[in-house]
Amino acid sequence: MGSPAKAVRGGLRIGWIRAPQDTVARPARLKALDDLGSPLLDQALAARLLPTLPALAPERARIRRERLTTLTRLLAERLPDWRWQAPQGGSVLWVELPAGTDARLYAQMALRHGAEVVPGATTDATGAHDDYVRLPCSFAPETAAALVDRLAAAWTALSRSIGPYRAPTCRQER
Repeated sequence: MGSPAKAVRGGLRIGWIRAPQDTVARPARLKALDDLGSPLLDQALAARLLPTLPALAPERARIRRERLTTLTRLLAERLPDWRWQAPQGGSVLWVELPAGTDARLYAQMALRHGAEVVPGATTDATGAHDDYVRLPCSFAPETAAALVDRLAAAWTALSRSIGPYRAPTCRQER
């Protein structure tokens, strides 16, 4: 299986399976039932790029690493209480907001400041990621800087509206 998405552009949603016909017959039938086919322009672009993928992949990987480094540096400078781990693959950074922060509430505030983030609860029905947001880490440095500026402004506004975060404390009743 393969795709030009990471080597070329994440939005190029074309993939392929190279295998014996009897192996790909069932997935091909299921895809035909699921949609009306992949966009022709995307297919043509992928077909033209296919021979160049081996040469493109290392350069695109270098650019992705640089952009991730830029984003995480900016986040560390502007939002030092946020936590994350570098992704093992993909182009999304899962960011843990300080404990007790509802990521859905923060996402609404971020939107008011011109930044759209996906709250973790949107992608996890178990509620295990209610204090996480997903940030794309593939932006050019100037776009990443603008994003982090907007996220920081939204974080400041949210902190002012709900008060500063304080870790819960246990008190004994007398």
